[in-house]
Amino acid sequence: MGGYNSGGRNRTHSYTNQCKQLDSFYFGKGIPLMEEKEIKSLDHTISWKDGGSIAVVLHPGKLDVGYAAGAERKEIHDTFYFDSVPNNYGGADRYYFECPECGRRCRFLYLHKQHFKCRKCADLNYSRQRLNNTNEDIATYKMRKLLHDGFKVKGALSPMDASTYRPDRPKGMHQKTYMRLRMQLLRAQQDYISYLWAFVGRLYARQ
Repeated sequence: MGGYNSGGRNRTHSYTNQCKQLDSFYFGKGIPLMEEKEIKSLDHTISWKDGGSIAVVLHPGKLDVGYAAGAERKEIHDTFYFDSVPNNYGGADRYYFECPECGRRCRFLYLHKQHFKCRKCADLNYSRQRLNNTNEDIATYKMRKLLHDGFKVKGALSPMDASTYRPDRPKGMHQKTYMRLRMQLLRAQQDYISYLWAFVGRLYARQ
């Protein structure tokens, strides 16, 4: 059976989930508030779960960041500019970063080799590209992503444990969102169990 990290085509690449990142949508939420209250800048600190933090100063059109990078803890100060895009469904504009290297519009900037840049400039792949696209791989990936990103379940679960896990509704999550995620998780769990039964059936057929 293929494994989550057994792909060969992208084995030499790093992955987005291995790098610290900045999300323009996160900062974009504060820009309309600044304009409404005539605030010129907002100081903030971004911390990551795996350790490390950076100081940021949000301005209406740009983001100033300061952080220590590399083994020598070199102090780096960078400025990233925003590009606003009208929301097709109404409401406030969406704000994207302009990549400091290529200038392309992007939502995420990734810390790679001591500097933040877009995924293409950092030559990063999505973790989804590790998969061999077997039913087992895809179902396992979906279960783990829903449990980790959707239900905020801490710690890694084995595929078998993930296939029977029934997460509680996280604090602050709307009931409608919780039920939608539960249905998505249930489908992924059913797909995984179906794959296992089919695999067992093939083993018996060979005997």
